[in-house]
Amino acid sequence: MPYLVAVIDTPTAVWDPPPSRPSLAPTWIGLIICLIVVLLLTGTGVLGLRAAAERRYVSSAETCSAIVPVAVDGTVASPVEAGRPGTACTYSIRQAGEGRVGVAWMDLMFYDDALKAWAHWYLQPKGSDNARDVDGMGRAARLNTVLEPGRCTVQLLVLDSNVRLTAQVSFLGEALCANPDAIAAALADSTRASLGRLGELSLVR
Repeated sequence: MPYLVAVIDTPTAVWDPPPSRPSLAPTWIGLIICLIVVLLLTGTGVLGLRAAAERRYVSSAETCSAIVPVAVDGTVASPVEAGRPGTACTYSIRQAGEGRVGVAWMDLMFYDDALKAWAHWYLQPKGSDNARDVDGMGRAARLNTVLEPGRCTVQLLVLDSNVRLTAQVSFLGEALCANPDAIAAALADSTRASLGRLGELSLVR
C-alpha cells in the first residue's frame, strides 16, 4: 500500500539588506569646486577693477621732452615745437646733404584711468586695410603702412594703461621709402623707448 507524504512548501524569505547611507564624497567635491570657482571669479574681478583704475602716465609740460625721436638711415629728427599736453609733438626729419626729407609726430591722449583709454581705443578707427597688430607693445598696438609714389607713411597706434598714443612718420623720396619694414621697426623702437621715459617722468611727479 503506497504511503502519501504531505510536504508543506513554505516560501523562503528574500533577504533584504538594510539601506546604506549615501556617500557624502560627491557633495563635498561639488562644494570644493564651487568654492574654487567663486575664489577665481572674485580674484579676477578684483584684478579687473584694479587694472581698469590704473593710471600709469601723467600729462605734463615736459611730455614732449620725454619723446625719443625716430631715426632711420642716418636721419636726424629735431623738434618743430614744444607741444602741449594732449597735443602732438612734431619733429622735422633731415638728412645730411638732402635737407628736410620727412616729418614725424607723436600724439598722446591721457585719460583718467585705463578703462576710459580702452573705451576710446575700442571706438577709434582701425586704420587701413593692411593694418596689423603688433605684439609686445603696451596693452595693444596696431601698425598702418601707406605707400604712395615718392611718399610713404607709417603709423603706429598704441594703448597702454591710461594713455592712447599715435606715432607717425612720413618720408619723401624713393630711397627712404624703399624699406617700409625698417621704418616700422625704427618707429616701434622709438615708441617703446618713449613709453619707458614717459613712465619714468610720471613716477618723478
